[in-house]
Amino acid sequence: MNFVFLIVFLFSSKLFGVTDYSEIDKKSVRIPDSLKTAEQISTYLTKDLKTDIEKVRAYYIWISHNINYDLANKGTTKRFKSIADVIDDVLKNRKGICQQYAELFHLFCQKSGIKSFVIGGYARNGQKQISDVAHSWNAVQIGMNFYFMDVTWASGFTINNVYVN
Repeated sequence: MNFVFLIVFLFSSKLFGVTDYSEIDKKSVRIPDSLKTAEQISTYLTKDLKTDIEKVRAYYIWISHNINYDLANKGTTKRFKSIADVIDDVLKNRKGICQQYAELFHLFCQKSGIKSFVIGGYARNGQKQISDVAHSWNAVQIGMNFYFMDVTWASGFTINNVYVN
């Protein structure tokens, strides 16, 4: 419940008022097919954006709408030689597991000079027990505060082992 409140607060308000992000969201959901690299996508998403919260929102919306969860690798430890390989794989295939979501979001933030971290740990399952499957998410600094972000969970869910974006 607190996570939902944080996301709603982070993306629907500033200090004292509600901000309309509909234009940022509309631009962030779809980008030109010609944009393939993290640099190209990041630059496109943040063009004309002024604040860190606008940039973070653009990244969050784009990733959650354009990267599908890789069910074939759910619960496995997918191995990569480098973070660059993690990013290349998720952008090429437009699907990934939590580490790929978190690393892509982190890279986008870095490209905009926004302080962020990839956090590795474990999540709770539907019975509120700590899962034995590892999970990754992000912390991002906006102003003087840090916020937890989980783009994997924002991207969709599974029903009967079918992914729904």
